[in-house]
Amino acid sequence: MIFRPRKAKTTLTPPITLPDWAEEKARGIARGKGWDYHALRANWMEFAQDEAGKGNPPQNAGAAFVAYCKKQERLR
Repeated sequence: MIFRPRKAKTTLTPPITLPDWAEEKARGIARGKGWDYHALRANWMEFAQDEAGKGNPPQNAGAAFVAYCKKQERLR
């Protein structure tokens, strides 16, 4: 018997980009609550890329990111 690893399925999803206005609003929210903006952005981008890979990309990435930032309780 010969065992070969299965190839991982790769789907090409368009890159998710955030508009400047969303980045500025998110930075303001993070600054006001004492959060780390870069950690907040990294967490959301990971989530958004996973969802896009499943066929559920964000309709409006900027608005979704700002809403995510507003909903976070604590992240430091």
